[in-house]
Amino acid sequence: MKKQLQLIIAAIFMILKGLTGYGQNVGDEFPRNAITYKVINRNPERLEIIDNANTGALNIPRTLTQ
Repeated sequence: MKKQLQLIIAAIFMILKGLTGYGQNVGDEFPRNAITYKVINRNPERLEIIDNANTGALNIPRTLTQ
């Protein structure tokens, strides 16, 4: 019985850990088209540009897919 309980708790922990790995969290940074963005808010979703390796005119898309 104790072994089963330990296995169930371990399985729940692994599932929860896996679910938190998807998507972006506040503070995460990611590159897209030579621009590095930082997530500053989740609802509503807001980003800030923290680095830009492009030269010339900067084209900032309305939406990004990660």
